[in-house]
Amino acid sequence: MGLVLLVAGTAAALPPGWQAAGRSPEARARLRAWMERLRAERLASDLVPLELRLLEEAQRAPTSEEALAWAELAAAAAPGDPRARWVLVTRPETRWAERVRHGLAALRAVVADPWVAGQLAARAALGVGLAGWATLAALLVWGAAARGRLLLHDYADAFPWRYRRWTPFGVGLFLAGAAWAAGFGPGAGLGALAAALVPYLPSRGRVLAAGAFLAAFSLPLALGLGAFDPDSSSRAWQRYLVRTGAEPGAFEPGPDADPVVRYTLAQRRGRRDEAARVAEAALARGEDPGFWHVTLGNAAYLRGRYQEAEGHYQAAAAARPDDPVPWYNLHLARLARLELRGADEALQKARSVDASAVERFEARQPPGEGDGVPAAVPVPPAWIYGPLLRPAAVPAWAGPVVGWFVWPWPAVPVWAAGLAGFVLALLAGRLAGARRSRLCPGCGVVVCPRCGYRVKGTELCAACWSLDRAEAPDPAETERVRERRRRWRRRLDRGTRLGNAVLPGWGRFLS
Repeated sequence: MGLVLLVAGTAAALPPGWQAAGRSPEARARLRAWMERLRAERLASDLVPLELRLLEEAQRAPTSEEALAWAELAAAAAPGDPRARWVLVTRPETRWAERVRHGLAALRAVVADPWVAGQLAARAALGVGLAGWATLAALLVWGAAARGRLLLHDYADAFPWRYRRWTPFGVGLFLAGAAWAAGFGPGAGLGALAAALVPYLPSRGRVLAAGAFLAAFSLPLALGLGAFDPDSSSRAWQRYLVRTGAEPGAFEPGPDADPVVRYTLAQRRGRRDEAARVAEAALARGEDPGFWHVTLGNAAYLRGRYQEAEGHYQAAAAARPDDPVPWYNLHLARLARLELRGADEALQKARSVDASAVERFEARQPPGEGDGVPAAVPVPPAWIYGPLLRPAAVPAWAGPVVGWFVWPWPAVPVWAAGLAGFVLALLAGRLAGARRSRLCPGCGVVVCPRCGYRVKGTELCAACWSLDRAEAPDPAETERVRERRRRWRRRLDRGTRLGNAVLPGWGRFLS
């Protein structure tokens, strides 16, 4: 439905002699100048209906040269639309260097499109949140299999010696039941277990876990980004139609329509006094004086009211001193009133702000003598994707799901747990220090710094250290240690092969 609304209606009445633009460079220059004037009148950076009309001419052109000329005019009509660029890429007469340039321009147009940018950002936020939970689950499975013995050993070691058989199990069961009764869900339990295993992960695994904590527990915020408020989305879509130069039939204005939409609709229907009243009302409400003063100034300038236009441009320059558009348009208004000194001062100021933008403005001016065309002020992209990224009420199912999966207390934001897990994971190695148990790299037994780690300067257990130094007194003990080392080496090889089969490089990454 949106695409139908976008192209509804026909392009504005084309200027006399436009049919010759495919053959005559002079006619092409006049058509480009007319497009710049239309752009200034419509608040549009892209004249999409006109672009589609010109692409139709390119398809009907009798020669490849004319077809290429029409396609280039279409690309000039809508620089932010990828369709004309793609036509230029696929035309066989286009040179390869130009194909690359137009292909990159088409890609930039897709990525920079305000509507696409807003949608992609919300979808990416949802994807990152879900990927965070998947990563936490994967780290929990791997950590429990590879480092679970260390966690169990240190947990049991916290109890007195005579109570280490069944008491740790009972206390753990009691804590799990108390957490469930208090409202903690499986997501909170998964996060707590992952946080307990983080100190035993290798350094690169801890960094991965830190990012996973932050992404996973920010999922409710991502759900808010993905739940577009209907009113905000409708307003953003109407602004998008303004920016793409849609015809009046594409709009569905209501009594509370956005002032940009109401102004554009009145302007395109020829109701200029009504459009001026809408803009002045927006100014009275304090809505972006720079944008509205330039808009009113352009409307006055194109109707020959140069003194009124100059006043609006001066107000816009005061509101946006770092924007070259009001300064350049002020130069045109003063030039039209033959105030040469003031015009030159405004032009110099515009060049000091952005000389490249001034060069683009001057390149778009119509050839020959006569009044220039003021620089357009299209709807800023942030006005379109801003409402799309605005957190709204999350879907009806999101609250119960988050409350069941993590915890049901809205006063305690879930992202705070993600931030705590992020900090803990980054500092886990330093906080745990030498107090945590380790696996002997030689045979895989648990080496505890409190009850079994007696050899300084090495991470090996005492048996492996003695075996490496050929100091084992008992041949039977020596053979048992060697067999234990062979089993440990086979287990490590199997784990590395499995990790590389799932995702190449993971076996080494988590080692």
